[in-house]
This record gives sequence, C-alpha cells and structure tokens, in this order.
Amino acid sequence: MSVCRIELLGALRVHCAEREITRFRTQRTGALLGYLALSYPRACIRDHLVEAIWPDAEPESGRHNLRTALSSLRRQLEPPGVEPGSVLVCGRNLVALNPDSVATDVAHFESALRLALRVGSASEKVLAWVEAIETYRGELLPGLSDLWVFGERQRLAGRYFETVERVVSYFERLRDYTSALEYAYRAVRIDPLRDESHRAVIRIQIAAGHPDDALAYYQEWERVSTRELGCPPAEGTRALVEGLEEAARRTRVSLAGREPVGIAREHDGLPFPGSDASEASPAVHPDRGEPEPLPNDTVTFLLADMAACEVEGGMRPEPNEALAECRLIARAELEQHGGCELDGEGIVAVFTSATSALRCAIALQQAARARLWPLRVALHTGDATRVDGPDPHGTPAWRQVCQVLQAGGRVLRAMHAGQIVCTEETGILLRRSQYPPVELAELGAYYLAPGGSPERLFLVRDGAMPGDALPPLRAEAVVTPELPAPLTRFYGRREEMCRLRQLLTAPDVRLVTLTGSPGIGKTRLALEVARDLLEAFRGAVWYVPLAEMHDAGGLLDALTDALGLDSSFGGDALSRIVSHLAGRRALLVLDNLEQMGSAVGPVIAALLTRVPQATCLVTSRCALAIPGEHQVVVHPLPVPAGEEEPQDLLHYASVELFLDRAQAVRPDCQVTSASAPTIAALCARLEGIPLALELVAARAGVLSLPQMLARLDGLLDWQASPGACATERHRSLRAAIDWSYGLLSPELQRALERLSVVRDGWSLRTPQSVCGQGESLSEKECLNLIWELARHSLLIAEECCGEMRFRMLGVIRQYASERLWMRGAAEKTRRRYAECFLRLA
Repeated sequence: MSVCRIELLGALRVHCAEREITRFRTQRTGALLGYLALSYPRACIRDHLVEAIWPDAEPESGRHNLRTALSSLRRQLEPPGVEPGSVLVCGRNLVALNPDSVATDVAHFESALRLALRVGSASEKVLAWVEAIETYRGELLPGLSDLWVFGERQRLAGRYFETVERVVSYFERLRDYTSALEYAYRAVRIDPLRDESHRAVIRIQIAAGHPDDALAYYQEWERVSTRELGCPPAEGTRALVEGLEEAARRTRVSLAGREPVGIAREHDGLPFPGSDASEASPAVHPDRGEPEPLPNDTVTFLLADMAACEVEGGMRPEPNEALAECRLIARAELEQHGGCELDGEGIVAVFTSATSALRCAIALQQAARARLWPLRVALHTGDATRVDGPDPHGTPAWRQVCQVLQAGGRVLRAMHAGQIVCTEETGILLRRSQYPPVELAELGAYYLAPGGSPERLFLVRDGAMPGDALPPLRAEAVVTPELPAPLTRFYGRREEMCRLRQLLTAPDVRLVTLTGSPGIGKTRLALEVARDLLEAFRGAVWYVPLAEMHDAGGLLDALTDALGLDSSFGGDALSRIVSHLAGRRALLVLDNLEQMGSAVGPVIAALLTRVPQATCLVTSRCALAIPGEHQVVVHPLPVPAGEEEPQDLLHYASVELFLDRAQAVRPDCQVTSASAPTIAALCARLEGIPLALELVAARAGVLSLPQMLARLDGLLDWQASPGACATERHRSLRAAIDWSYGLLSPELQRALERLSVVRDGWSLRTPQSVCGQGESLSEKECLNLIWELARHSLLIAEECCGEMRFRMLGVIRQYASERLWMRGAAEKTRRRYAECFLRLA
C-alpha cells in the first residue's frame, strides 16, 4: 500500500503520511524530486541527476548540491515515524523512489491508458480513458523550464488531448451532448489557446441544436485567438460556423414569437444527458382540465400573482378580477413560449427552457404595466422529480414539483409589484444563454425560509422595468461579514473554541471577554471563533479593531464605521447603531479595549441593554468588570516536557505553530531524531507564546535551530519584519509588554518590577514583604496589588494544595527585571526577598 503519492500534473505536490507538501527548500530541490518521480520506478545515476538539475555547476559543486537537496528531501519525505529508505532510496551511485511505497499521478495516467488498450468492450475503454482524464490536472511540472521537462510535457499533453477527443467522439455517437461538452470543456480549461478543443465545443453545440450558442462561442474564441495568438481560428473551425449566422437569424424568435420546436432542455446552459436535438417541447393544451405530465428533468418554473398595493387608507387585497384576466393572457403567452400551466394559486407554469420562461415573464409584465396591474413574477429552476408519493391535487405534475414550487413561492412572497426576480440556478442558465434584451442585477442573498439556507436572487431588467427605486425585498438579507482573512494557519485552542462557541450561542450570555498576556493570541482566537459562528449568526458578525482608540467615545465611532452607517441620517452614534441592529441577532467582535479604561464598560453595557439580541466578544488584557461579563483567560499553547519521542512532538500546538512559520522561510525544517530535542527546548523556552514562536521561527532562514536556542536571552528585542504585523505594538515582545506596562499605575508598575526577583512563583505572603516601600504591606494591600496585576494579565494564578499561587511568564519577568534594574532598586529588592526567607527559616 502506497504511503506517499507524488503529483506532477498541474503542480508539484506530495501527499505523505496525511501531510501535503507543496514547498521545498529551493526550486532545484523540487525539480530533483520531479525528475525522480518522472523516472519512477527506474533508478537514476547520481551524475546524470547532477547534469540534469544543475547543468551549469562544476562537477564537485553539483555533487554537493545533490547531497544537500537529497538530505532536505529525506527530512521532508521521511519524518519521524516513517522508516528511513521507505520513500527515498539512496545508494552510492543510484538514487530512486521506493516503488513499494510511492505512487505518482503520471504513472497512474499512463497505466489507465494501457488498460484501455487491453480491454475489449467500448464501455470499458471509456471508463479507462475517463480515469486517465481525471488524473491529468494540468501540464507537467508547470513553472519548470528545464530541457528534460519539455519533451515529456508535450508527450503527455498530446496523449491527454487524444484521449479527450476519443471520449468526446464516444458521447457524440450516443448523442449524449451534455457529457460530450463536459469533456470538450475540460480540454479547453487545460489549454485555452488550443484551436482543436474550441472546434470540438462548437461542433457539439451545433449537433445539439444550439446554433446561436455555437456562433456566440465562435465569436468569442475569434476575439481571443486574434488578441492572444495574432491570427483568427483555423480554417476547419471557421468552416463549422459558415452559414450559422444566417440560419440563426431565420430561427431567432422575438419576444412575441413561438419557441422553435427542437430546443433541448437546459441544464447549466447545456443539453441534458441523453437528450435528442430533435425532441420537441411538450405540447400545451390550456383548454384541457389536466396538463400533460412533466419531464423528469431539471425545469424552470414561472410563478406570478398580484401584489398587495399601497393606496390611500392603507393596504387593499389582491385584485382577483385582474388576476383572472391576467391568467387568460398568461395562457396565450404560455402557448407562444412553450410553457405548461399547472394548478395552483396565482399563475404557475413550467418550462423546459429558462430562456423561454424569461421571455414569457417579460411579456406578462409588459401586459401588466399597460393595464396598471401590480404583477410580480418569480423564476426558479429545480429538479422535477424531488418528491414522490400521492399529491393532494391529484395530478402527476404536482407530485413531481412540490418542493421546487415551494421554493419559488418563497421568492414570490418576498417580491414587490413590477418585479421579475430569479434564483441563482435560473440566473446561471440565463447568463449562459446570452439573451440580449435583459440585464441580471444581483440583489444579494436572502433567508427566505426560517432556518433555511440563504438564496442568492437576481432582478431582471429590460430597460423599462423598475429597479433601484423599488424597496428592498421582504426577507432577511444575508450580511456579508468583513472579517480579516487569515494569512497563516491556526493551531490548537480546541477547548477554548468549544467553550467560546457554547458561551456565545447561549441565549443568556451577552458579553464574553478574552483576556491574556501580551502576544498570547487573543485577537486570532477571537477571529477564528467569529468565522466559526458566521452561520449561527446568519452572517451578522462584525469585527471592530480598537487598538488606535483611546477613549470610550471612539468605540461607538469605530462601530459605526464597521457597520457602514451613514452619519448624515442624524442622531447620535449609539441611536444609529441600535436602529441598525434592532431585531437582529448579531455578534460584535471588539478587539483591544484595554487602553480605553474603565469608561468603556458603561458604553458596552448601554449598547447591550438597548440591543437585546446582540452579543459582544471582547479582547482585552484586562476584564471590563461589568455585570454579565464572562471572562475566558487565553493561556499559552501547550509545550513539550522534553521527554517525548520525535513523532509525538507534532501533537503539541506550539510545535505545529513553530514548524509552520519556520517552513514558510525554510521548507525543509522538520522534526527529526536530531532536531527534536532542540525544537522541544525552543518551544519550552518560548513558553508556548504564539508571538514569541512566530518571531523566532521567522529567523529560520538565517539561523539554525541550535543558533536560535543560543540567542533566546535577547528575545525581548527580536523584531518582526516591517509588513508582518498590523500594529506597531506587536513588532516585538518588548513593544507588546511596553503597551501593558504603560497602562499600569505607578504603584502597580513598582509592584510588578519588585516581584520579578521571585523566580518560581509565590503565595500571598511573599508580596507583602517584597512589594512594600519600607514596612511590609498589609494582606489587604497585597491582595489588591496581586488582583490588579492578574486582571491586567501580567500574572498567572494557579491553585495548588488549597491555596492560590502566582507566577510571571519568563519574558514578562525579564522585562520587569530590566525595569527594576533601571530604577536602581534591584539590589535592595533582592535583599528584602532574602530577608523574607530568613524570617521563614
């Protein structure tokens, strides 16, 4: 069984032991792996590898490059837990990939083609060809310009296009034009400038009875070919469309005309599988009591009724007489456009063509506007066979389309008079049909059913229909959240994420505050939770960065900006926010509130009081201390104890984070038997602080792991790259701690500095002796100091043997110790600490 799969087609990727590797130490290292995989299962002579991968290098230099690249590949392909030599086999003169545990997509592609030669039946051949086509995801090793790539790249591409042509021809013979077009389009996507592929698409569209589509496609290809290649399509392609323009003009139908017999059913703009180009639309007999059964395929429904109108004195009921007259006009239009009327309230009809449904809808609206009828028309496409079982109306049509009609009816109820609105499925078909007189304007996504999924809706405009002046739809719009997109992977925090999800979705929880030490990852955790809760809050999630705000009034201004509220409407900021969020369940992520002081608490309390369905997720280095607040302390990531096996290190989030950031600058940085102790020591020394891990990992390109470990004494001043941080206070650990230190009162600053002399934690008795100016502090004074420092996330409190003990993170203690030395009080404080122990003795 293969443990390592190497992909060369479309991109160089390695799937190995549930890991995906896409980055390598250098481009030449990736090229070496590609050469070995392309040679698989044959072995390669080392000197031949040097000549192929480093053709311009001196022999000795080339051999050194080969050894370095092989060492890097081995670290990536054979991490701890993978037996050495199970993937990469290196001998004195030969190098190869182990055929017992390695597979490549190129080998699979060619194996499928060989299988097609051996099997006898046509269906078995097609299955093998399709397997090969599915494997070919793009050209061989894109981005490499080595000479040894070109020949193989052309050979494999030639075999791919030859295979696609065989599959397309097979489906054409079966008159399965949908499948034929699907595979023709695959060839176009692989090489958008290959004339033969475009020719196949045009040929199939003509055979399927879509000359207009074929002509429009050719005209677009002609523009692209002239622009990109400097010449028109080949003569064979031009010959296909000769005479099509005149034929299309003869068969083109006006809005008032009949749909030409022979139009195939639409499915994503293509004919249905197995459909015949000569198949006529179902006959319509509006004078009969029962419509003909519907086709068992995807169809488009037209639903129309009269909207209640606003008149003097309020709302009046729907005009039944107008609806009855409109139904007579609708039946005439249905006969013109190939629709089939169904029983139901209002006007309900089904079409095998989305374009036909649209033409009928426009004709109905034109008649309604001339008579001042408040008509609204909805178009929805769906599967006509979703519902089985008996139908209360007693007709086969209702038994087949009940759920689809319900979905269309929800759209109709949300609309206003004068509108034609279609769902996303119908919009896709209409856009591909290139129906010229109309424009589809996206209205956005709406929740049309309680607890249902959102539906994207489109407004049809033909130049005369009302558009922007109409009020918004009568449905809850889906809010598009503007959460910052993550640029790096997120690790760990499963328990915190679970607890936060429970708290933020609980009906009685309105305020949750994430607190933690500087650089601990509060903002990133809050954003991950917010993204996770988008569906629960139906998209009503807003992120409000507040690091640059210094007063409580700035909070409301920043929230107004985040919600996109216009100040020109008047009223104070809080009133506008309350009005915007009224009746809506919303999550507000308020990031970095600590610098606003105690005045921000009443503002948030007032906001939550006036918007009872809003919930706030706050990040701050100190809790807000207002009623109803739920505090969640963000702790450092778990770190190894130093006794783990190399393969066990990857179970620690701190190691995962460190490796991920290090591999961004040095892809072959891996946990190996040799590197495991150093990586474990690094993560332990960095105490699982995400900012510290990222700052150190970013140096992987210029420092080895032992060099990093040897330089951690200067960690406070390690700087992030200029573009790596959103705020200046996260450029270094010193800057992050400076920010928190500056928020303390002078008394708290002195207490923090003096407590830095205690290395291994302390109970309440120790600060009474160490923190006093002259005499020892009282227990009450000491408790207040410790509480304030812990509230500002500068101390960690842990219960041990029935009493609380306190400690500082190493970087905070180092920072406070430097401050104590600068104040000139280090020696005196150490003496007081020693005297405390003497008294205990």
